[in-house]
Amino acid sequence: MSQIFKLFKLQFDEKFDILKTGNKKKMFGSILKYVLIIAVLTFVCYALFLKFVLLGFVINKQLISIILLASQVVSLLFGIGHIIKVLFQNKDNELLMSMPVHPQQVFVSKILLSYIQELIVNACITLPLMISIGLLGGFNVYYYVMLPVLVVLLPILPTATALLMSIPVLYIIKFFQKHSIVSTILILATVVVCVILYSRLLSAFAESFNIVSKQIETVIGINISVSKIGNANAFYLLLAESVIFVKSIYKILIYILTSAVVFVIAYYVVKPFFFKIAMSNLETSTNAYKEGKYRKRSQFASLLYNECLNVFRSPGIIFEYFLFTILMPFVVVVYDNLLLGLVVNQSGQLMINGAHLLIVAVFATLSNIYSASAISREGANFYILKSTPVGYYTQTAAKIVFNAIFSLGAIVITGIVACFYMHVGVAILTTLICIFLSLGHMFSCFDNDIKAPTLDWYDSGDISKVNSNITRSIVKGLLLAVLVGVVVISLSSSMGLWAFAVVLVGSLVYCLYKAYVLVLRVSYQYERLEP
Repeated sequence: MSQIFKLFKLQFDEKFDILKTGNKKKMFGSILKYVLIIAVLTFVCYALFLKFVLLGFVINKQLISIILLASQVVSLLFGIGHIIKVLFQNKDNELLMSMPVHPQQVFVSKILLSYIQELIVNACITLPLMISIGLLGGFNVYYYVMLPVLVVLLPILPTATALLMSIPVLYIIKFFQKHSIVSTILILATVVVCVILYSRLLSAFAESFNIVSKQIETVIGINISVSKIGNANAFYLLLAESVIFVKSIYKILIYILTSAVVFVIAYYVVKPFFFKIAMSNLETSTNAYKEGKYRKRSQFASLLYNECLNVFRSPGIIFEYFLFTILMPFVVVVYDNLLLGLVVNQSGQLMINGAHLLIVAVFATLSNIYSASAISREGANFYILKSTPVGYYTQTAAKIVFNAIFSLGAIVITGIVACFYMHVGVAILTTLICIFLSLGHMFSCFDNDIKAPTLDWYDSGDISKVNSNITRSIVKGLLLAVLVGVVVISLSSSMGLWAFAVVLVGSLVYCLYKAYVLVLRVSYQYERLEP
């Protein structure tokens, strides 16, 4: 058992700092980060649910059963990804299998790691929802005592189910890896369908609440639907009852026994596949490189082409870095049409214009996460890029231009579409503001990654280490977007379109300043970077 725990801790410490007892500061900081995330999400959930409760929504065991089911589905989706990465795609299998331990101990340690990852995901999803529901529903102390128990138990069933599903999903992934064009088309089609369904649902929901007379009917209808769905959801309804009522605590045993049975089945089904795949990676080595024709390109074009190859080699990488870029035109149009459908006075119209800028700015800055990991993404292979006979400014320009092609392209497309249903002046000014804001944020992201790159990773299983810079990029981008949106909304009542002009000048100054800082940073620090 001690060997399993050592193997688990070895892998866990590569991904998280929670168990790093040798570094108390990192351990405390990591724990505090998750506590703050749960606290913030709880506040947001409480604020959202409060509005619905005031409108007449009923909090009962049926609603909680639906929330539990939804959280399990989300956890399952995350779990499949975790299982595949941890068990089958992580190159540490070769290292762990060569250690003086039994292969079964490696397998168990990886399942334990997957469970803990699911536990963290579940805690961040379920706790905020359940705490806010408990506060608004007026549940007693027993409910809150059961929440930690629930958080520990909930990941077991999704982890076990994900284990079973990981095998067919793994073969599907291998098929799509061989047919990348098919997978890209399929993912794009899925995104489009989801956006269309989301926009229709949002429009229908907003239409119901835009008319006061329909609010009561809508609330009653939703309460009835929740009751029907919750009662039909018998398995999680029993789990909800065990959390709410002391007399029903025994019903939690049904969930525990079901989870145990599924887990045992998954364990014995997946174990031979794990050994086969892990040992095949250890014992065989094939060269997947296909030699092609040599082509002559300029230094800048070669670097730009290399960025294209690195991104377009996998649909997953495309959507990881450019999901917000792809969604920008769709989501902005949906929200704009939703707001424009409201009957408002002149002040309301000015606020709608400001909200349009806000939503475009949010997606414009979120589209820059590629630059937030431009250096860190190279990992331990950064020395190859650094030793190439190409100037550092050229290397920097290639990475930024590649990001800008997508981000600015999406902004321009969004602006052109907006001209058909909004005031043309507002659409043009918004586009210009977001272009300069996006460029400035892009320069800032690249600058931050040069200041504090994460280069101590060696394979795709460790790439999650670069997420800290991406997180900072997202937070900074959201703050910038909110700032420009609030400024325009605040000044529009007195300045009209001139408010956009003021923000345009500010975004231009911000862009030029960040470009200047980046030039200095590359000149001063790029050469000093070491893997």
